[in-house]
Amino acid sequence: MPVCSLASKVAAQAMADRNFAPAFPVDLIEKDLAYLGLTTTDTAPVSTAAHAVFTRAIAEGFGAENMTAVARLYI
Repeated sequence: MPVCSLASKVAAQAMADRNFAPAFPVDLIEKDLAYLGLTTTDTAPVSTAAHAVFTRAIAEGFGAENMTAVARLYI
């Protein structure tokens, strides 16, 4: 039996259903990732890559949509 959180299951289902109604919008996650880069001197490559994805999602007009809307960049 795979182990994952309820939040992961809900997010995965939202992406599969292409339901991007805002719960935790892209623009708020991008803001948090930007703060991470400003407050640490050794930003992890994963957080840098994630910030780039969320920044691109905002540029594509998905800023007000749920965080799962980043999937739209790849589908």
